[in-house]
Amino acid sequence: MNIAGPVAATLFILTGLTVVGALISYAIFRARERTRAKSRGEGPMVLEFFVEYQLPSAGGVAHDRLSHTVRGGRSFWAALLTWLVLVAGAAGGVWIYYYVLDPGQRDARRGGQGGATTGKDTAGSGRAAGGSGSGGGGAAINAAAAVAAARKPMERGPQPNVPDLTERAASLFARAAHDLDGDGKIGRRERLLIQRRVPQFVLLSINDGMALEGFSFLRKALERQDVWRHTTFFLSGERLTKDVTLAGAWQHAADSGDLGVCVAPRGAKAKVGDWASAFTRAIGRLSTLRAPRAWRWMAHAWGARAAKLAVSKTYFEALLATKPPIRYDSSLVLQPLDSPARPRLRRRRRGRAPVVGALAPPRDLPWPFSLKTPQPRELMLPAAPGSQTAVAIGKPAIIEVPLAAWRLRGSAGSGSGSAASKASWQPPMDDRLWALYGCAGSGPNTDAVKAVMRNLRAHLRGNRAPFSIGLRPGNYLESRACKRRTIELLLDRIRQLIDDGANIRFVTVPELLLWLGRGK
Repeated sequence: MNIAGPVAATLFILTGLTVVGALISYAIFRARERTRAKSRGEGPMVLEFFVEYQLPSAGGVAHDRLSHTVRGGRSFWAALLTWLVLVAGAAGGVWIYYYVLDPGQRDARRGGQGGATTGKDTAGSGRAAGGSGSGGGGAAINAAAAVAAARKPMERGPQPNVPDLTERAASLFARAAHDLDGDGKIGRRERLLIQRRVPQFVLLSINDGMALEGFSFLRKALERQDVWRHTTFFLSGERLTKDVTLAGAWQHAADSGDLGVCVAPRGAKAKVGDWASAFTRAIGRLSTLRAPRAWRWMAHAWGARAAKLAVSKTYFEALLATKPPIRYDSSLVLQPLDSPARPRLRRRRRGRAPVVGALAPPRDLPWPFSLKTPQPRELMLPAAPGSQTAVAIGKPAIIEVPLAAWRLRGSAGSGSGSAASKASWQPPMDDRLWALYGCAGSGPNTDAVKAVMRNLRAHLRGNRAPFSIGLRPGNYLESRACKRRTIELLLDRIRQLIDDGANIRFVTVPELLLWLGRGK
């Protein structure tokens, strides 16, 4: 255990208290001197003394003891007060060091006390942490993670103040001014206006975050495309306990992106208090990560995503009961009401800007909305457990940042059976992509990349509702080279589309809400 820091802080506090005490003593001494000088000038000086002696006996008769006491000093209470001040100063020095001067080191020390993460993904990530090896690889990664957790706070400017959008109704328009005739429908003129003024926002999110091997790969891949700092992380904060490696990896997310929470399902019989306690505990543990400079986690716009997108009325009621409050949810899926039209083939003319999404029909979906307002028809609510009917979620006063569904068909030989020949709407998560298209070998699955790009082009030609991409690090372990190459190719294709002039912008959920708040 390294005690140099606390000892130095304690000595500094004690030195400061000593100097202050000396100055106070000197001031009292000078005041008494002035008082004595005045008393000497007015008459005889009064002596205050204490005398005690025994006169020798004379003639066998003992004399009485003569004594005279002065005003006694209270030395015992003074000493006690002095010791209390010193103890308080020492405790204050240790507190200041741990909670003000170096909270990152505190978190690293807490994580280094031992323990291991649990869960299916963590078993795969153990290879990245060196836990399955016999050499010093694990210790090296742990040391690197401790250094990452203890580095200085990142400079990200002032903390964003996300507006209150709990009164925002579902609409096909990002801003009311774009609805030129006020009928809520997108006409030709309105579509042209949207194409000129509204960017195509891409909400890329990382869910769970327990597989550190895949988490590290995604960080490097997204940083190469300058996307990492515009990523939203829905992390399993309940599991952030004593694993210093996990804390170090997630510190990179806290430095650059925006944090949200994802907790394990509580079961059908769980009460609101059970869910709320889980969210509060997850936020509390994520708050032990070092915040960017001048940021406070208590003022952060926390968001939530349900594990496996399994929501319920209890789940949403718990979001409102969590402290600090959760500002938004991103668990519900939207899909267009109309069947997509057959794509038309068009050629790109030379010397002109590329026709974005020429092979995909336009796709219009509602923008983020408050669940207390009437819910849009495009909302795909999951079925209630043990039932074929949609789950009831009530009307909670929370903003929903929905996930725009992907139209996926699957590829021949992917092992998906009938799904390989029939297209269907699927949540925009990589789990569904791999289930339908598969991924084997060391090269990328170009069919999967083309499928995602078709959906992105459909959004570009539509009302520019946010496009979602959800990634789970457990899918990108070192042994899964095909999936790694596929995601890298997908990011390259999106970057190429941006370089060709497409108005695509990666943003975090709070950044999107800030943009919406400016035009409300």
